[in-house]
Amino acid sequence: LFPYTTLFRSMEELDDRLKKFDQELRSAFSGESGLQLYLQPQIEAKSGRCVGAEALLRWCRANGEWVSPPELLAAIERLGYRHRFNRWLFITAGQISHNLALSGITIRLSINLSANDLLDSEIPDLIGQALETWNVDPKMIRLEITETSMVQETGGVLDVLQRLRQLGTSISIDDFGTGYSGMSYLKKLQ
Repeated sequence: LFPYTTLFRSMEELDDRLKKFDQELRSAFSGESGLQLYLQPQIEAKSGRCVGAEALLRWCRANGEWVSPPELLAAIERLGYRHRFNRWLFITAGQISHNLALSGITIRLSINLSANDLLDSEIPDLIGQALETWNVDPKMIRLEITETSMVQETGGVLDVLQRLRQLGTSISIDDFGTGYSGMSYLKKLQ
């Protein structure tokens, strides 16, 4: 019986850690943040000038432990917080872009979206609200779509992409060639 008792105790400890992790993440979305966007500069090779930055998600828990982005995004999905996360992401990116412009720094900010985000018909509205709230020129935002799980059903995706184009943001595919990205499929998305 000893190995089973140890196994159950380990499972209970794991369950308790997961509950605490989830509780902290819920709190982070309630304003007790710790969620941050770090900017990774994009440098033009020829001039050495910073022409943009990619917003990278980071989270430092209350205990000082940094959570890897894949683990954090998996937890966001598990808790059903993707929509809340996207709202936070767009507002935060808008605020950063606004503050950069106020400081005289005019660079394009890149934001990562998953291909599955293109199934959410509210994404263009959320981005539009953030741009309007922070008075950000849409041309200063690039949406980088991770194509590793490119959605197959294009009807709703095409509508979302069209609405994003109408906002004036630019769209690119991140990590092109590492997942599903047939050229014929990409032509459909033009």
